[in-house]
Amino acid sequence: MLTTTSLKFMDVARRAEVVEHYLSELSSLSEAIASACGPLVEAGLRAMLAKAIVAVRAQANASVREQKAGVRYIARLRVLGELSSAHEGGMTSTFLAEGGAPGKKLVVKLLRWEKFRGTSAELARAMFEGEMERLAGVVHPNIVSIIDAGVVDEGAYIALEYIPGASLETLLRKLGRVELRALGPMVRDVARALAWLHARKIIHRDIKPGNIIVQLDLAPDAPLDARVWSTAEVVRAVLIDFGVATELTRLGSNEGVTGTPGYIAPEIARGLNLFGPPVDMYAMGVVIFEMLTGFNPFLEGDPQLNAVLVRHGSMAIPWQKLPPEAQARPDLVQLLAETTRIDPRMRPTMKDFLARWSKSLGLGA
Repeated sequence: MLTTTSLKFMDVARRAEVVEHYLSELSSLSEAIASACGPLVEAGLRAMLAKAIVAVRAQANASVREQKAGVRYIARLRVLGELSSAHEGGMTSTFLAEGGAPGKKLVVKLLRWEKFRGTSAELARAMFEGEMERLAGVVHPNIVSIIDAGVVDEGAYIALEYIPGASLETLLRKLGRVELRALGPMVRDVARALAWLHARKIIHRDIKPGNIIVQLDLAPDAPLDARVWSTAEVVRAVLIDFGVATELTRLGSNEGVTGTPGYIAPEIARGLNLFGPPVDMYAMGVVIFEMLTGFNPFLEGDPQLNAVLVRHGSMAIPWQKLPPEAQARPDLVQLLAETTRIDPRMRPTMKDFLARWSKSLGLGA
């Protein structure tokens, strides 16, 4: 059977030959159908079928031209460019693609079949499949939406909504730090997402600047610098990457150290295996401190993982180093200090944090 997928893996000459063969057969079949319908409908049906054949030929020719130009597809999605590569150390490659509707952009994560081999591959596959499963049931404006998922000759893929803007990690790199006035609504949005997840017994476990995307209302080619940022409108903040997220009911007896160094809660760094909503609350507090000050205290000094974990398990965040705009709000400083308490039982719930953060900054919860 001829399929659009099978056509993609033929060379240009063979593809053109096969398409012409099928179009010739279709033309003959169309003639037979039109003749069998009788004189009353023959002319109209013949014209309609001829028009359809012309459209099919035009699409086939466009497909051949795209292959000549090196255009790549993942399932029905036309790849526009690579965002990150598995060759850089990760298990998946990420692409900007177009599909679903003309001009609609998507982000596609591809886990190649060769990455499914070995112990680390089993973990990667579990994370990949887990992300597909968890995002499939999530509908929230501050959580990335899954558009499509499946398998192709290259591997398994997830297609996610494309959010025009930048991650908090990019904002840190471009701007140095973010003022409280601008950060307030972003944190509120992420807290809304996490409160929604926690109410459904789901924890993210990898809250960090790189996993929070800020949708900006900017011209497509506008460079993100201090001048542009000062006039940019923040549409929303969106939580992404659910690779290590899990339901509380699925937690094992030995989850190990899960998350990103710099944002790991003390109870995890100490190997206590006390996974729960407080790990997300702690990481959120660290992210807020880093965004307001421009540095992460746990990543200062020896960069070795064990050294970072020791700092996580023993060091308090220096909240006194917050900028004056934050220090002027004692209730906010108190709230932030509570988010990173060593004892997870003493941290606020995400719902409580959301209400107090929004009240302190005069935002709607």
